[in-house]
Amino acid sequence: MEIVLETDRLILRHFLVDDLDDLYRIYTQPGTMRYIGSGRVPAYAEVKDWLHRHIHEVIPFRGHGLYATVHKASGRLIGRCGLMTQEVDGVEELEVGYLIDRDYRGQGLATEAARALRDFAFRRKPVDRVISLIQSPNRASRRVAEKNGMHTWKKTTFRGVPDVCVYRITRKEWERLGG
Repeated sequence: MEIVLETDRLILRHFLVDDLDDLYRIYTQPGTMRYIGSGRVPAYAEVKDWLHRHIHEVIPFRGHGLYATVHKASGRLIGRCGLMTQEVDGVEELEVGYLIDRDYRGQGLATEAARALRDFAFRRKPVDRVISLIQSPNRASRRVAEKNGMHTWKKTTFRGVPDVCVYRITRKEWERLGG
């Protein structure tokens, strides 16, 4: 188990094939996928395929991606959070993304993970900014971004989904926060 990041309450590690059932359980919780892409809940086989590609292709090729997010106190896989390279309006951007098990929401865990990932990105990657792509109605995710110093930069259509807010924080803004 390779740990990528650790916070007070979370471990972000590389996914394992054994994470499939827990990941599928999280994805199929009512409302969990509502603001992820088209909002469609993936079939088990699709999650299995995604997990395989992520483990064997995305992380090795990019050097970053989504990580299994484990709650330290319970030892449970409670989501997936990470850094993803996205093309937004023709420009390659580094996105901080997060998805947390509904039983663990409202505890500041997404904010904690996103903050650690933001800091990791600025400390380890040659980027001038990081973003989060958030569908406008997703108030909870917008609050997470704002708590981490991000602000709405623009709105766009992303992968066919209209009204997506592009939140961002620049390296200079991060440094002013004490980064």
